[in-house]
Amino acid sequence: MRMKFWPAMKKHVKRNRLLISFLFVFLSTSTICFAGDIPIERDFLRLPDQRWIWLEKIGWHSTRITLGKGKKSFKNKIWSKVYETDGERHTWAYAFFVRIKPEQFITFDEDKNPQIAVSTYDMGNGVIRWAIIYRVRDDKLEVAKEVDGFNTAADGSVFN
Repeated sequence: MRMKFWPAMKKHVKRNRLLISFLFVFLSTSTICFAGDIPIERDFLRLPDQRWIWLEKIGWHSTRITLGKGKKSFKNKIWSKVYETDGERHTWAYAFFVRIKPEQFITFDEDKNPQIAVSTYDMGNGVIRWAIIYRVRDDKLEVAKEVDGFNTAADGSVFN
């Protein structure tokens, strides 16, 4: 004898409605959370010459950028600078590396110096931010340019 599916399911739904509602809420919210997540966990980048750059959150609205060589440790630093929120363009609550070109976190300028891009975020509603392009010298990082209108939620590249 063939059993009808929907009448049998109604019985199970009534018995387990708390479990089913929990699963529905969990699955729908987890999909929403992962749809457009800001990549704030991208805070360490190793350069081709074995140097590294570390974006370390050290305060509520401050981040330390460290250039180092060897093992990831503050005592192996070559250069370090603390950036704080300026109230205008950059909110240094969170800083993370972004792609300069599609699939590339590191590019090279005309003098063969590595270039990296950093974006800042404060967990606010506005996801259109500034991207800061740094030129990596032998002993320091210097700002090469700042690009306005970078969409941090899209996780794209600064230059296409």
